[in-house]
Amino acid sequence: MNRLLSGTVVSWRTRNARKTKRMETWCADYGLKPIHKTLHVGSLYENERRALERKFKTLLTCKHDQYCMIVLCAACLKGFDATYEITEITTSYEIV
Repeated sequence: MNRLLSGTVVSWRTRNARKTKRMETWCADYGLKPIHKTLHVGSLYENERRALERKFKTLLTCKHDQYCMIVLCAACLKGFDATYEITEITTSYEIV
């Protein structure tokens, strides 16, 4: 049962820059792609997701630290249409 691959969305909030950097590294190690600085998406096996969640729980211990891990089915992950890294930011207005 641990070998089921499912989509995973991970997000967190912390005031500590070192913790943010460490969590970004962990997400990259598990193959999650960044959508935003603290929002990563990708496919994980159940045992990998549990290991990542344990790491987050041990690191985010302050009362201001939060994290959210959402599990998606394969169809929802395809419908999410955000399995790539956003590299360019476009502005929604133009200064004339």
